[in-house]
Amino acid sequence: NGAAYIEVNGGRLAAHSIRFQNSGSSAHVLKQTGGLIDMVARVSDQGYILLSGGTKECRLELMGGVLACNQIKTADNNPNAMIVADGGTLQVNATPANPFMQNVGAVTCGPNGLGFDTGTYSVNLPQNIMNASGEQGRFVKKGFGTLNLSSASYNVAETAVASGTLCLTRETPSFNTTLVVTNGATFSLVGTATGVTLDALVVTNGVLALDPDDVITVTGAVEIKDLSLSFSSLPNEPKDFLVVNGELSAAAAAG
Repeated sequence: NGAAYIEVNGGRLAAHSIRFQNSGSSAHVLKQTGGLIDMVARVSDQGYILLSGGTKECRLELMGGVLACNQIKTADNNPNAMIVADGGTLQVNATPANPFMQNVGAVTCGPNGLGFDTGTYSVNLPQNIMNASGEQGRFVKKGFGTLNLSSASYNVAETAVASGTLCLTRETPSFNTTLVVTNGATFSLVGTATGVTLDALVVTNGVLALDPDDVITVTGAVEIKDLSLSFSSLPNEPKDFLVVNGELSAAAAAG
């Protein structure tokens, strides 16, 4: 009935699944500061991490290294099952469950960030993502696949799209972040989202993929160098796709 505590600082920990039960008086913790936690699915219903259900506090503390799995979930909707990240990377290592995080509470990011590596997969993520308390958090999209965000609330100081595609699939009035798109990566509103408001926008050799009526509003500064635009179809008439309320610095853009 005690609390479970697992800490990985280096090397490789391989398992078919890791499961935390609802028992115990203290929080269960899986903490990683380095190395690789590798959830290997040899048969169906493996390759996942099961956090506590009910209202039992259970934390995945990702402070370094790589945690590779195909799903993180709870047996039911537990607001106290959370992911706390400040330097590690979540990596999708097999065909992901839908959604990748099921019934998990909020995800918090510290200044060293949370890396999310989709590999070549399309991954659906509905969780709210926010800064750790009192910190300026960072979220980094990695991998050549697509991360589909449907968060009702998103408040992270900086969001970097380093490779692949980050796609908003839900109408999120305020995507509270400085968005950085680099290295030929793509930020997309194609689909159900028709508009988003950003704190700031930096594009260096990046792509904005939009539907004809989509609008990106930026309350702060915008810095653009080598921007490519991709529309799902041609607009019927000229329309604003980028509204800048702060300072605009632009070097080049391509249609």
